[in-house]
Amino acid sequence: MSFMTAPSVLQKIILIGILLTTVFSACDLYLCARRKGKPYLSAVMQAIVFLLSAFLLVNLAVYVDEKEVEKYPWLSMQVVKLPAWLFVAAETAMILLCAVAIVMGYRSDKRHVSRMSVKESFDNLPSGICFYEESGLLRLANVQIKELCLKVTGKPLLSGAEFWNTLTAGQPIEPNERIESDKTPMIRTDDGKVYSFERIEHQTDGKKVYEIVATDITRKYELSEDLSKKNKELAALNRRMRAYGENIQKLTAEKETLNAKIRIHDELGKLLLSTRKSLSEDLTPEAKRELLSAWKTDLLAMGSARSEKVTDTYSGLYAAAKSVGVTLKITGRKPEEKQLKKIVVTAAIECITNTVKHAKGNAVTVTLTEKGSFLEIAVTNNGEPPKATIKEGGGFSSLRQLVEREGGVMKIQSRPCFLLQITLPKGESV
Repeated sequence: MSFMTAPSVLQKIILIGILLTTVFSACDLYLCARRKGKPYLSAVMQAIVFLLSAFLLVNLAVYVDEKEVEKYPWLSMQVVKLPAWLFVAAETAMILLCAVAIVMGYRSDKRHVSRMSVKESFDNLPSGICFYEESGLLRLANVQIKELCLKVTGKPLLSGAEFWNTLTAGQPIEPNERIESDKTPMIRTDDGKVYSFERIEHQTDGKKVYEIVATDITRKYELSEDLSKKNKELAALNRRMRAYGENIQKLTAEKETLNAKIRIHDELGKLLLSTRKSLSEDLTPEAKRELLSAWKTDLLAMGSARSEKVTDTYSGLYAAAKSVGVTLKITGRKPEEKQLKKIVVTAAIECITNTVKHAKGNAVTVTLTEKGSFLEIAVTNNGEPPKATIKEGGGFSSLRQLVEREGGVMKIQSRPCFLLQITLPKGESV
Protein backbone atom coordinates (compact mmCIF):
# COMPACT_ATOMS: atom_id res chain seq x y z
CA MET A 1 0.00 0.00 0.00
CA SER A 2 1.52 3.27 -1.18
CA PHE A 3 0.84 6.73 0.13
CA MET A 4 -1.34 7.33 -2.95
CA THR A 5 -3.56 4.28 -2.27
CA ALA A 6 -3.57 4.67 1.53
CA PRO A 7 -6.79 5.69 3.31
CA SER A 8 -7.41 9.43 3.64
CA VAL A 9 -7.07 9.29 7.46
CA LEU A 10 -3.64 7.69 7.25
CA GLN A 11 -2.53 10.23 4.67
CA LYS A 12 -3.54 13.10 6.97
CA ILE A 13 -1.76 11.51 9.94
CA ILE A 14 1.44 11.16 7.91
CA LEU A 15 1.19 14.75 6.66
CA ILE A 16 0.55 16.15 10.16
CA GLY A 17 3.49 14.15 11.57
CA ILE A 18 5.85 15.40 8.84
CA LEU A 19 4.59 18.98 9.38
CA LEU A 20 5.28 18.83 13.11
CA THR A 21 8.70 17.31 12.47
CA THR A 22 9.51 20.18 10.11
CA VAL A 23 8.44 22.78 12.69
CA PHE A 24 10.42 21.14 15.52
CA SER A 25 13.56 20.81 13.42
CA ALA A 26 13.27 24.45 12.29
CA CYS A 27 13.02 25.61 15.94
CA ASP A 28 16.02 23.55 16.95
CA LEU A 29 17.99 24.89 13.99
CA TYR A 30 17.26 28.39 15.33
CA LEU A 31 18.60 27.37 18.76
CA CYS A 32 21.69 25.89 17.11
CA ALA A 33 22.25 29.21 15.37
CA ARG A 34 21.91 31.01 18.74
CA ARG A 35 24.62 28.82 20.30
CA LYS A 36 26.88 29.38 17.29
CA GLY A 37 26.36 25.86 15.90
CA LYS A 38 27.79 24.04 18.94
CA PRO A 39 27.72 21.10 19.00
CA TYR A 40 28.15 20.90 15.24
CA LEU A 41 26.80 17.34 15.02
CA SER A 42 23.49 18.48 16.49
CA ALA A 43 23.26 21.26 13.90
CA VAL A 44 24.02 18.85 11.04
CA MET A 45 21.41 16.37 12.25
CA GLN A 46 18.76 19.06 12.55
CA ALA A 47 19.59 20.39 9.09
CA ILE A 48 19.20 16.91 7.57
CA VAL A 49 15.89 16.36 9.37
CA PHE A 50 14.58 19.78 8.33
CA LEU A 51 15.51 19.34 4.64
CA LEU A 52 14.12 15.80 4.45
CA SER A 53 10.86 16.64 6.22
CA ALA A 54 10.42 19.79 4.13
CA PHE A 55 11.04 17.79 0.93
CA LEU A 56 8.47 15.18 1.88
CA LEU A 57 5.97 17.78 3.03
CA VAL A 58 6.18 19.74 -0.22
CA ASN A 59 5.87 16.68 -2.45
CA LEU A 60 3.07 15.06 -0.48
CA ALA A 61 1.15 18.29 -0.09
CA VAL A 62 0.76 18.68 -3.85
CA TYR A 63 -1.13 15.40 -4.01
CA VAL A 64 -4.81 16.25 -4.26
CA ASP A 65 -6.63 13.77 -6.45
CA GLU A 66 -5.27 10.54 -7.89
CA LYS A 67 -7.59 10.91 -10.95
CA GLU A 68 -5.46 13.78 -12.29
CA VAL A 69 -2.18 11.95 -12.06
CA GLU A 70 -0.85 13.47 -15.28
CA LYS A 71 -0.86 16.94 -13.66
CA TYR A 72 1.63 16.02 -10.89
CA PRO A 73 5.38 16.65 -11.25
CA TRP A 74 7.35 13.54 -11.97
CA LEU A 75 9.32 13.75 -8.68
CA SER A 76 6.14 14.17 -6.62
CA MET A 77 4.63 11.16 -8.35
CA GLN A 78 7.64 9.06 -7.46
CA VAL A 79 7.34 10.15 -3.79
CA VAL A 80 3.60 9.47 -3.39
CA LYS A 81 4.03 6.03 -4.95
CA LEU A 82 6.40 5.01 -2.12
CA PRO A 83 5.01 2.59 0.49
CA ALA A 84 3.10 4.18 3.38
CA TRP A 85 5.13 2.27 5.98
CA LEU A 86 8.26 3.93 4.60
CA PHE A 87 6.84 7.36 5.43
CA VAL A 88 5.92 6.16 8.94
CA ALA A 89 9.43 4.77 9.42
CA ALA A 90 11.05 7.96 8.06
CA GLU A 91 8.88 10.11 10.30
CA THR A 92 9.79 8.01 13.36
CA ALA A 93 13.48 8.19 12.50
CA MET A 94 13.31 11.97 12.04
CA ILE A 95 11.54 12.40 15.40
CA LEU A 96 14.26 10.33 17.07
CA LEU A 97 16.96 12.42 15.40
CA CYS A 98 15.23 15.60 16.61
CA ALA A 99 15.15 14.23 20.17
CA VAL A 100 18.82 13.23 20.03
CA ALA A 101 19.79 16.64 18.64
CA ILE A 102 17.79 18.43 21.35
CA VAL A 103 19.46 16.36 24.10
CA MET A 104 22.90 17.05 22.61
CA GLY A 105 22.14 20.76 22.46
CA TYR A 106 20.90 20.78 26.06
CA ARG A 107 24.03 19.05 27.30
CA SER A 108 26.15 21.45 25.29
CA ASP A 109 24.40 24.41 26.91
CA LYS A 110 25.22 22.95 30.32
CA ARG A 111 28.91 22.51 29.46
CA HIS A 112 29.57 25.72 27.55
CA VAL A 113 29.13 29.38 28.50
CA SER A 114 27.23 31.43 25.97
CA ARG A 115 25.99 35.00 25.93
CA MET A 116 22.55 33.78 26.91
CA SER A 117 23.86 31.74 29.83
CA VAL A 118 25.83 34.75 31.10
CA LYS A 119 22.71 36.93 30.95
CA GLU A 120 20.60 34.27 32.67
CA SER A 121 23.18 33.88 35.44
CA PHE A 122 23.39 37.65 35.84
CA ASP A 123 19.61 37.89 36.17
CA ASN A 124 19.49 35.05 38.71
CA LEU A 125 22.05 36.60 41.08
CA PRO A 126 20.63 37.10 44.61
CA SER A 127 22.03 40.65 44.66
CA GLY A 128 20.78 43.49 42.50
CA ILE A 129 23.45 44.85 40.12
CA CYS A 130 23.46 47.53 37.46
CA PHE A 131 26.11 49.38 35.45
CA TYR A 132 25.67 52.90 34.07
CA GLU A 133 27.70 55.73 32.57
CA GLU A 134 28.29 59.19 34.08
CA SER A 135 25.29 60.49 32.17
CA GLY A 136 23.12 57.88 33.89
CA LEU A 137 22.67 55.77 30.76
CA LEU A 138 22.17 52.12 31.76
CA ARG A 139 24.51 49.57 30.27
CA LEU A 140 23.45 46.45 32.15
CA ALA A 141 20.92 45.72 34.90
CA ASN A 142 19.56 42.48 36.28
CA VAL A 143 16.01 41.66 37.30
CA GLN A 144 16.62 42.14 41.04
CA ILE A 145 17.85 45.73 40.76
CA LYS A 146 14.95 46.64 38.48
CA GLU A 147 12.37 45.23 40.89
CA LEU A 148 14.10 46.90 43.84
CA CYS A 149 14.19 50.29 42.07
CA LEU A 150 10.47 50.02 41.39
CA LYS A 151 9.82 49.06 45.01
CA VAL A 152 11.95 51.88 46.48
CA THR A 153 11.24 54.78 44.12
CA GLY A 154 7.97 53.68 42.59
CA LYS A 155 9.50 54.22 39.12
CA PRO A 156 11.18 51.87 36.63
CA LEU A 157 14.97 51.91 36.45
CA LEU A 158 15.77 54.24 33.54
CA SER A 159 18.75 56.22 34.85
CA GLY A 160 21.43 54.81 37.17
CA ALA A 161 22.54 58.29 38.30
CA GLU A 162 18.98 59.30 39.20
CA PHE A 163 18.49 56.07 41.14
CA TRP A 164 21.69 56.61 43.15
CA ASN A 165 20.78 60.25 43.87
CA THR A 166 17.45 59.07 45.24
CA LEU A 167 19.20 56.56 47.49
CA THR A 168 21.63 59.16 48.91
CA ALA A 169 19.35 62.23 49.01
CA GLY A 170 18.20 61.58 52.56
CA GLN A 171 14.60 62.48 51.80
CA PRO A 172 11.72 60.27 52.97
CA ILE A 173 10.80 57.46 50.59
CA GLU A 174 7.41 56.33 51.86
CA PRO A 175 6.28 53.64 52.49
CA ASN A 176 9.89 52.54 52.85
CA GLU A 177 12.20 53.61 55.69
CA ARG A 178 15.78 54.87 55.66
CA ILE A 179 18.20 53.39 58.20
CA GLU A 180 21.00 55.61 59.48
CA SER A 181 24.41 54.41 58.34
CA ASP A 182 27.82 56.08 58.16
CA LYS A 183 29.04 54.02 55.20
CA THR A 184 26.43 53.07 52.61
CA PRO A 185 22.71 53.82 52.13
CA MET A 186 20.46 51.31 53.90
CA ILE A 187 16.72 51.04 53.26
CA ARG A 188 14.02 48.94 54.90
CA THR A 189 11.30 48.21 52.35
CA ASP A 190 7.59 47.98 53.16
CA ASP A 191 7.82 44.15 53.25
CA GLY A 192 10.32 44.31 56.14
CA LYS A 193 13.50 43.49 54.19
CA VAL A 194 16.66 45.57 54.66
CA TYR A 195 18.95 46.35 51.71
CA SER A 196 22.41 47.87 51.65
CA PHE A 197 23.49 49.82 48.54
CA GLU A 198 27.06 50.38 47.41
CA ARG A 199 28.43 52.23 44.40
CA ILE A 200 31.75 51.22 42.80
CA GLU A 201 33.59 53.27 40.19
CA HIS A 202 35.30 51.55 37.21
CA GLN A 203 37.48 52.88 34.42
CA THR A 204 36.72 51.35 31.00
CA ASP A 205 38.28 52.65 27.78
CA GLY A 206 38.99 55.98 29.42
CA LYS A 207 35.38 56.38 30.60
CA LYS A 208 33.90 56.16 34.06
CA VAL A 209 31.39 53.39 34.57
CA TYR A 210 29.55 53.08 37.88
CA GLU A 211 28.29 49.86 39.42
CA ILE A 212 25.48 49.78 41.99
CA VAL A 213 25.21 46.66 44.14
CA ALA A 214 22.13 46.05 46.30
CA THR A 215 22.52 43.35 48.96
CA ASP A 216 19.81 41.84 51.15
CA ILE A 217 21.16 42.17 54.73
CA THR A 218 17.89 41.57 56.57
CA ARG A 219 19.20 38.68 58.68
CA LYS A 220 22.49 40.41 59.41
CA TYR A 221 20.71 43.63 60.43
CA GLU A 222 18.30 41.77 62.72
CA LEU A 223 21.20 39.99 64.41
CA SER A 224 23.03 43.30 64.79
CA GLU A 225 19.99 44.94 66.37
CA ASP A 226 19.52 41.98 68.71
CA LEU A 227 23.20 42.07 69.69
CA SER A 228 23.05 45.82 70.34
CA LYS A 229 19.99 45.35 72.56
CA LYS A 230 21.67 42.58 74.53
CA ASN A 231 24.85 44.66 74.91
CA LYS A 232 22.81 47.50 76.40
CA GLU A 233 21.13 45.07 78.81
CA LEU A 234 24.52 43.61 79.79
CA ALA A 235 25.97 47.10 80.28
CA ALA A 236 23.08 48.01 82.59
CA LEU A 237 23.51 44.74 84.49
CA ASN A 238 27.26 45.35 84.72
CA ARG A 239 26.68 48.81 86.18
CA ARG A 240 24.32 47.36 88.78
CA MET A 241 26.82 44.62 89.65
CA ARG A 242 29.62 47.17 89.97
CA ALA A 243 27.50 49.31 92.27
CA TYR A 244 26.64 46.18 94.25
CA GLY A 245 30.33 45.24 94.47
CA GLU A 246 31.27 48.75 95.59
CA ASN A 247 28.63 48.60 98.32
CA ILE A 248 30.00 45.25 99.48
CA GLN A 249 33.52 46.69 99.47
CA LYS A 250 32.35 49.65 101.50
CA LEU A 251 30.50 47.47 104.00
CA THR A 252 33.51 45.16 104.31
CA ALA A 253 35.83 48.10 104.97
CA GLU A 254 33.44 49.52 107.56
CA LYS A 255 33.19 46.11 109.22
CA GLU A 256 36.98 45.78 109.35
CA THR A 257 37.30 49.28 110.75
CA LEU A 258 34.70 48.46 113.41
CA ASN A 259 36.52 45.24 114.33
CA ALA A 260 39.79 47.15 114.55
CA LYS A 261 38.23 49.75 116.82
CA ILE A 262 36.75 47.03 119.03
CA ARG A 263 40.13 45.30 119.19
CA ILE A 264 41.92 48.58 120.02
CA HIS A 265 39.24 49.39 122.59
CA ASP A 266 39.79 46.05 124.30
CA GLU A 267 43.58 46.42 124.21
CA LEU A 268 43.30 49.97 125.49
CA GLY A 269 41.11 48.76 128.35
CA LYS A 270 43.67 46.12 129.26
CA LEU A 271 46.44 48.72 129.02
CA LEU A 272 44.56 51.08 131.33
CA LEU A 273 44.12 48.35 133.92
CA SER A 274 47.76 47.38 133.57
CA THR A 275 48.82 51.03 133.88
CA ARG A 276 46.69 51.54 136.96
CA LYS A 277 48.19 48.50 138.59
CA SER A 278 51.72 49.52 137.60
CA LEU A 279 51.30 53.06 138.95
CA SER A 280 50.31 51.68 142.34
CA GLU A 281 53.70 50.00 142.49
CA ASP A 282 57.26 51.18 142.22
CA LEU A 283 58.35 50.88 138.59
CA THR A 284 61.84 50.22 137.40
CA PRO A 285 63.17 52.31 134.47
CA GLU A 286 62.85 49.24 132.20
CA ALA A 287 59.19 48.74 133.20
CA LYS A 288 58.47 52.42 132.54
CA ARG A 289 59.95 52.19 129.03
CA GLU A 290 57.85 49.09 128.26
CA LEU A 291 54.71 50.85 129.50
CA LEU A 292 55.40 53.95 127.37
CA SER A 293 56.11 51.76 124.32
CA ALA A 294 52.80 49.95 124.79
CA TRP A 295 50.93 53.27 125.01
CA LYS A 296 52.69 54.54 121.87
CA THR A 297 51.82 51.41 119.90
CA ASP A 298 48.15 51.55 120.90
CA LEU A 299 47.86 55.26 120.13
CA LEU A 300 49.41 54.73 116.65
CA ALA A 301 47.06 51.84 116.01
CA MET A 302 44.16 54.04 117.06
CA GLY A 303 45.28 56.70 114.59
CA SER A 304 45.68 54.16 111.81
CA ALA A 305 42.19 52.83 112.47
CA ARG A 306 40.84 56.30 111.90
CA SER A 307 42.69 56.46 108.59
CA GLU A 308 41.34 53.16 107.31
CA LYS A 309 38.40 54.89 105.71
CA VAL A 310 39.49 54.90 102.08
CA THR A 311 39.40 58.21 100.28
CA ASP A 312 39.17 58.60 96.54
CA THR A 313 41.54 61.60 96.34
CA TYR A 314 45.32 61.62 96.43
CA SER A 315 45.32 64.64 98.74
CA GLY A 316 43.19 62.67 101.19
CA LEU A 317 45.65 59.78 100.90
CA TYR A 318 48.62 62.02 101.81
CA ALA A 319 46.61 63.46 104.71
CA ALA A 320 45.75 59.97 106.02
CA ALA A 321 49.41 58.94 105.87
CA LYS A 322 50.54 62.10 107.63
CA SER A 323 47.96 61.64 110.38
CA VAL A 324 49.60 58.37 111.49
CA GLY A 325 53.16 59.61 111.11
CA VAL A 326 53.97 57.90 107.79
CA THR A 327 55.79 59.55 104.88
CA LEU A 328 54.12 58.59 101.60
CA LYS A 329 55.97 58.80 98.28
CA ILE A 330 54.24 58.14 94.94
CA THR A 331 56.36 57.92 91.76
CA GLY A 332 54.98 57.69 88.22
CA ARG A 333 51.85 59.14 86.62
CA LYS A 334 48.90 58.95 88.96
CA PRO A 335 45.89 57.44 87.14
CA GLU A 336 42.70 59.49 87.09
CA GLU A 337 40.39 56.69 85.92
CA LYS A 338 37.88 56.03 88.68
CA GLN A 339 38.58 52.34 89.30
CA LEU A 340 42.37 52.52 88.87
CA LYS A 341 42.51 55.49 91.20
CA LYS A 342 40.41 53.64 93.78
CA ILE A 343 42.69 50.59 93.69
CA VAL A 344 45.87 52.69 94.03
CA VAL A 345 44.47 54.57 97.04
CA THR A 346 43.07 51.39 98.66
CA ALA A 347 46.38 49.54 98.26
CA ALA A 348 48.34 52.49 99.69
CA ILE A 349 46.02 52.83 102.70
CA GLU A 350 46.23 49.10 103.45
CA CYS A 351 50.05 49.16 103.30
CA ILE A 352 50.22 52.32 105.44
CA THR A 353 48.08 50.63 108.09
CA ASN A 354 50.20 47.46 108.08
CA THR A 355 53.41 49.53 108.19
CA VAL A 356 52.26 51.18 111.41
CA LYS A 357 50.77 48.05 112.97
CA HIS A 358 53.26 45.36 112.09
CA ALA A 359 56.46 46.77 110.56
CA LYS A 360 56.76 49.67 113.03
CA GLY A 361 57.84 51.76 110.03
CA ASN A 362 57.26 55.33 108.96
CA ALA A 363 57.67 55.38 105.14
CA VAL A 364 55.68 53.85 102.27
CA THR A 365 56.64 54.06 98.56
CA VAL A 366 54.16 53.53 95.73
CA THR A 367 55.68 53.05 92.25
CA LEU A 368 53.37 53.35 89.23
CA THR A 369 54.63 51.98 85.87
CA GLU A 370 52.74 51.95 82.57
CA LYS A 371 53.52 48.99 80.29
CA GLY A 372 51.46 49.08 77.13
CA SER A 373 47.81 48.71 78.04
CA PHE A 374 48.58 47.73 81.66
CA LEU A 375 49.40 49.62 84.83
CA GLU A 376 51.77 48.05 87.35
CA ILE A 377 51.57 49.12 91.02
CA ALA A 378 54.42 48.25 93.42
CA VAL A 379 54.16 49.18 97.13
CA THR A 380 57.06 48.85 99.60
CA ASN A 381 57.74 50.13 103.12
CA ASN A 382 60.52 50.47 105.65
CA GLY A 383 60.61 49.06 109.14
CA GLU A 384 60.85 45.46 110.23
CA PRO A 385 60.55 42.83 107.47
CA PRO A 386 57.80 40.21 107.87
CA LYS A 387 58.78 37.45 110.30
CA ALA A 388 56.71 34.88 108.38
CA THR A 389 54.77 34.54 105.16
CA ILE A 390 52.01 37.13 105.12
CA LYS A 391 48.55 35.65 105.35
CA GLU A 392 45.84 37.68 103.69
CA GLY A 393 43.35 39.03 106.19
CA GLY A 394 40.27 41.10 105.64
CA GLY A 395 42.12 44.10 104.19
CA PHE A 396 44.24 42.29 101.63
CA SER A 397 41.38 39.89 100.77
CA SER A 398 39.07 42.80 100.00
CA LEU A 399 41.81 44.44 97.95
CA ARG A 400 42.34 41.22 95.94
CA GLN A 401 38.61 40.98 95.21
CA LEU A 402 38.61 44.57 94.00
CA VAL A 403 41.66 43.96 91.77
CA GLU A 404 40.37 40.71 90.25
CA ARG A 405 36.96 42.25 89.60
CA GLU A 406 38.75 44.73 87.32
CA GLY A 407 40.62 41.94 85.52
CA GLY A 408 43.91 42.48 87.38
CA VAL A 409 46.44 40.30 89.21
CA MET A 410 47.75 40.80 92.75
CA LYS A 411 50.85 39.26 94.37
CA ILE A 412 52.31 39.67 97.90
CA GLN A 413 56.02 39.07 98.62
CA SER A 414 57.17 38.41 102.17
CA ARG A 415 60.88 37.62 101.67
CA PRO A 416 63.37 39.26 101.92
CA CYS A 417 61.15 42.30 102.40
CA PHE A 418 57.51 43.23 101.95
CA LEU A 419 56.37 43.97 98.37
CA LEU A 420 52.83 44.32 97.06
CA GLN A 421 52.52 43.98 93.25
CA ILE A 422 49.32 44.71 91.30
CA THR A 423 48.89 44.59 87.51
CA LEU A 424 45.75 46.16 86.03
CA PRO A 425 44.43 46.80 82.51
CA LYS A 426 44.27 50.54 81.90
CA GLY A 427 41.04 52.34 81.16
CA GLU A 428 37.80 52.49 83.06
CA SER A 429 35.58 49.47 82.64
CA VAL A 430 32.09 49.91 81.30
